[in-house]
Amino acid sequence: MQADKILKINHDICLKCGGCIAAYPDIFEFDENQKVLIKKKAQVNPEDLPKVKEICPVAAIIDN
Repeated sequence: MQADKILKINHDICLKCGGCIAAYPDIFEFDENQKVLIKKKAQVNPEDLPKVKEICPVAAIIDN
């Protein structure tokens, strides 16, 4: 992932449906409270970033 692009989860709107984890288990995981987290060593190809973000039905995956 580019240094200026950091993935985040907007937990205020996240449904905890697990779609992101099912599609990208190398990037996302649940914590012990079923909160979606981004794995610490997750690598996202910049060209794949739109696909990764679009997997969320409520657009809770954001970058800045």
